[in-house]
Amino acid sequence: MFKFTIHLTKLGFDNYRSVALATYKYLSLLRSSEFPKWYQSELVKIARTKFQFAEKQNPESYATSLSERLGKPVPPELVLREAAVPSEWDSEDGEREVREILEGLRVTKGRAVLMAKKEEHVRISKNEQWEHENWYGTGYRVERWDPSFVEQVSQDSLRLYQAR
Repeated sequence: MFKFTIHLTKLGFDNYRSVALATYKYLSLLRSSEFPKWYQSELVKIARTKFQFAEKQNPESYATSLSERLGKPVPPELVLREAAVPSEWDSEDGEREVREILEGLRVTKGRAVLMAKKEEHVRISKNEQWEHENWYGTGYRVERWDPSFVEQVSQDSLRLYQAR
């Protein structure tokens, strides 16, 4: 799973489609970019330095995040730093793997979640029918991007790819 978290202002929430479009354009830009091995190496060095001199965190938050990381398939010696320090690329396969991931991050393959208080959703919606999940009764709606949005994202991706 690959996750983006974008915190929106009221204006951003009102224009969430534009924010989503900008996000997909950014992913298209990444797909059209090069990822040389030296670049990854520099990012690793910077992250190691940042990790080494990081300030102490709130103990409760740290314990929670550590317990979440312990549930991941990570070697024990890497549990403390795996979230903060990326791995070196052992070969040229690193760029290939990045490209495979970027190919999967497309508007037709992902899911966008717009979370806010009920009042915010009511302000931008047209009184759509909401469902409620069974355990906590949380309201939710599922809708697909309209075809014009998907087409716009696809056209922007194609333009960036051709410009490369």
